[in-house]
Amino acid sequence: MNVSPQGRWTIERVLDPAIRPLEVWNEDFGAQPAGAAGSLLYQAIGSQRLDALRAQSSSAREAAETLGSDVARTLRLLVDRDVGGAGQARAVWLGGGLLNSEGVRDTVLKASLPFPVVVADDPTFCGAAGGKQLLAQYGDGRGVVLDMGQTSIKGIAYSKGRARQLVFPRDHHSLPLRLPDDADPISAQQAHVFIERAAGFVARVIHGFVAVREPPPPLLVLALPTAVSDNGTPQACTYPGWSGYVELVPRITAQLDEWIQTDHGHPWRNAEGRVLLLNDAELAARSARLQSGIAAARTALVMTLGFGPGAALLST
Repeated sequence: MNVSPQGRWTIERVLDPAIRPLEVWNEDFGAQPAGAAGSLLYQAIGSQRLDALRAQSSSAREAAETLGSDVARTLRLLVDRDVGGAGQARAVWLGGGLLNSEGVRDTVLKASLPFPVVVADDPTFCGAAGGKQLLAQYGDGRGVVLDMGQTSIKGIAYSKGRARQLVFPRDHHSLPLRLPDDADPISAQQAHVFIERAAGFVARVIHGFVAVREPPPPLLVLALPTAVSDNGTPQACTYPGWSGYVELVPRITAQLDEWIQTDHGHPWRNAEGRVLLLNDAELAARSARLQSGIAAARTALVMTLGFGPGAALLST
């Protein structure tokens, strides 16, 4: 665990020796499937591919079933290739918004795979259970969990036995998707602008949850949609400027404080706060560990399906 004090906020990089994140989004699918922009996994089994299939197919169900078949093929590919140790997996756990598309989930579950597949109870909020467990471990179970994806933030606030969950879409005009194959570099000034916008996006989401009469305590679980180093530095993803920028989370808390300070009666105004920082696949793995059907597997491959696949290897 790496602890970094930032003013009244403490930022902790949460690590779990039983969870190892895997960078699989740029693994080669083996061939460029119909409707995909390329053969990398984020192109082959991501949301952009599903959109293309829907435009080409006679029905949304047919498009979803095609994607589901390729997801099943991907699971076998990762295990057979032993990508990042995935060959050790004796079960697979899946989460992510693509599983809500009619046909994707059913096709994967019906596929003839040599290992059991378990789907999160709520695929969109698949990090909720893991986030709630962290809030209980570091506090009294109250706080805010943000599971940040490439196209939206899934937020859950826990307060006084109640849970409030919302999805906040990314504004692609102010925060354009920057794909790994984008050749045009951005300037340092552009990167700074995009970082500030992204920090403001996250800060506004948090403030939206705590701008209530009785907010939860200032304990935040923040899962980023990219690899995160032990000192909390994010790596490259579709958010421009993030790669190697160690001050990203401090900029989020600074912008959050600007919102909080305008409310003179807010209980967070003078309170010390804590951010528990991790990768989104690590958060999903914490949820997977709590779901029946995974605990007995000893080793499980955890995968989230959205704009692109995120993954982790879980030792149970």
